[in-house]
Amino acid sequence: MFLCHVHVENFRGLRKLDLDFDDTTILIGENAVGKTSVLEILSICLGLHNSDGEFLFEESDFFVAGPSGPENGFPIRVVLTFREREEDEWDSLDRLVTAFVDGPDNLRHLSVRIEAVPADGDTDVSWEFLDLEGQPLKRQPGVETFQHLRELSPFVLIRADRYFTSRRQSDDPRTTPIARRRRQPELELVTQTPKTAPG
Repeated sequence: MFLCHVHVENFRGLRKLDLDFDDTTILIGENAVGKTSVLEILSICLGLHNSDGEFLFEESDFFVAGPSGPENGFPIRVVLTFREREEDEWDSLDRLVTAFVDGPDNLRHLSVRIEAVPADGDTDVSWEFLDLEGQPLKRQPGVETFQHLRELSPFVLIRADRYFTSRRQSDDPRTTPIARRRRQPELELVTQTPKTAPG
């Protein structure tokens, strides 16, 4: 399934973000501007390591304004929006049909909102499927529908140590390959491969 848009609020350093996706989306920016946070929130929401609607949020994931602790942080909100690439593309996805919404473009859409709230050292997480106006569907599909969505849209986060490059002997550390790379804008890549329901 094609993830076309993500909306994120209050996740780590991301106060508010709206991001559209293509088949391949490249995120470019300096260190600590939120590129990895985008990948992390997608992994938390769509990673297959989470089972039965589970979301593995941690205290450090909550955006905190000022010196207060995570318990005073803002709720994390994420909206994932999927859509067909062409008419009737989702005809075989019977297990998700209760979450589909017909769009004005004659394509079906599916949106789900996840909200995490810090609570007494733990995290309360809720989720619900939405209509085109961002309102909860009157009849909410069950957890098996959300888990099947994960199966059809698995997000795999592959980590690589960006500092594998060996240092050159130098009296000036600013001339090492590592130091030069730290001053350069960095790049993250999100690519989507179409996956259909198992036959």
